[in-house]
Amino acid sequence: MKSHKPQLILEANIFRSDGTLKEIRRIQPPPEAEDELRIEIRKRNGKFVSSNSFPVRSFLQNWAAAMYARFANTAGNIVKTDGNGMSEEPTYSDVNAPAGNDDYGIWIGTDDGSILALAPANYTLGGKIDHGNEAGQLNYALTEHVPVAESGTDRVYKITRTFTNNSGDTITAKEVGLVASYKLYWMICRDLLDSEEAPINAVIADSEIASVIYTWTITQASGFVKNYLLSIESCQQNQSVTYKDVDGNDYGLDFGYYADCWRTDASSTIDSYGIVCGTDSSALDVDDYALGSKIAHGSGEGQLAYAVQEFEDISVDGDDVLFTLKRIFQNFSGTTITIQEVGIHCLGRDGHYWLAARTLTGGLALEDGELVQFRYSFKHTV
Repeated sequence: MKSHKPQLILEANIFRSDGTLKEIRRIQPPPEAEDELRIEIRKRNGKFVSSNSFPVRSFLQNWAAAMYARFANTAGNIVKTDGNGMSEEPTYSDVNAPAGNDDYGIWIGTDDGSILALAPANYTLGGKIDHGNEAGQLNYALTEHVPVAESGTDRVYKITRTFTNNSGDTITAKEVGLVASYKLYWMICRDLLDSEEAPINAVIADSEIASVIYTWTITQASGFVKNYLLSIESCQQNQSVTYKDVDGNDYGLDFGYYADCWRTDASSTIDSYGIVCGTDSSALDVDDYALGSKIAHGSGEGQLAYAVQEFEDISVDGDDVLFTLKRIFQNFSGTTITIQEVGIHCLGRDGHYWLAARTLTGGLALEDGELVQFRYSFKHTV
């Protein structure tokens, strides 16, 4: 079974000094449990009725477009919930919808896929349930956040919303979506299938309250670090969070306000952001904030020449959505350098660069004159 959780895949292409290919190494995280979507139903007096959990299957193409735009410091091709496109770098992806507002935040609907089949290009629900207290409607409370927190060695972030049925009749929810506000509205996720490929069926009787909880998790093995999840939280709350920069300093930043704080588009010779590499083989830790021992740009002892940071735009292959960051490093030092770690540094603000991801190579020996191209691919499957 395919994993639908966003993955970070590292590929290393090593070339000899004569330009011939020496080795291709692909480092992919092990299979992980999916992120979770839970629907809890209670009576108005709080009495428990039911609870069902489903895997989050469907980060959409819009999500990849937004993340690509942020990392590459360019416009992303996003389709709004009205079907119109926009070419923008969405600085924020605010899902903080207030009570009574069904334009964004968490949505629920009645389509099991027969109206709108699940696909990467989805931009809305097939049968959205409107806010209200009339027939076929649900009363939308505000969308809320549970800040990034520890869960053993993992880090988790939650988004929740409650829906009250005052319609006078039973309503069955069969799809869930998460919609952001940025120059109108665009959909991040749409879910309508559970782990057994069967439709979501959340039966909400009159006067009952349904709570929808999205839980996103990063693990040590994923390569993503806590800073990355904090940046997502900040964008989706449109509020400041405190992250740890590569020097170990705490720094408060509203990732949704400053578009350039995600940037990785470093020019050649720049080793402070973009893809970077190092010599430390210490185990991955979700709280890593820097490489253990970054290799500096140059041609001296222990140095590598950093080329310009490059990107490959989004591609869609069936249900797979992918974009890639890539950078070349060449060894002119006169001796072999063993690369043990690779990471992604983002620009941040005021020199407070931050680490989004770190991957171990297992020891990659780069002889004098050789070069390696590292390719970080962000992939998810709908």
